[in-house]
Amino acid sequence: MFGHKFVALIILSVFLVSASPGSAFQVSSTLLKPGKYPPGEIYKTEDLPKLVGKRIKGPSYLVGDFLYVGKVEGKDSFASFTSPPLRLGNTAVIITFHDNFPTGLVPGRAIKADKREPIALLQVKRGDDGKIIAYGENIFND
Repeated sequence: MFGHKFVALIILSVFLVSASPGSAFQVSSTLLKPGKYPPGEIYKTEDLPKLVGKRIKGPSYLVGDFLYVGKVEGKDSFASFTSPPLRLGNTAVIITFHDNFPTGLVPGRAIKADKREPIALLQVKRGDDGKIIAYGENIFND
């Protein structure tokens, strides 16, 4: 997923996430081809506050650009951002990968989740610091 969509960036600040997904579920036991996923609601980062604490009606997806900040509490963690200049947003995205972690993705690089390869959205919470935390998974096999 995202293999050819990297944007080289430098992390200017640390973005920590302190929450757990609770009872997140797996969207698919079979990885899908890009563009070939069940129809569902597609959300952008700015839509997430209205989903905090609500049950996500599935399937649902998240699109946008997210900066990889590395593993936080053992989970692959991303942050919303704007650039230039680089500014981290108030949204963290925790993505579960199923043997499909993007090749070459290191902290400081970004992924672009688009309508062809969105992130399957599982849950949205608010962290202790007030930031939005979205939980999702990569359901694509590339």
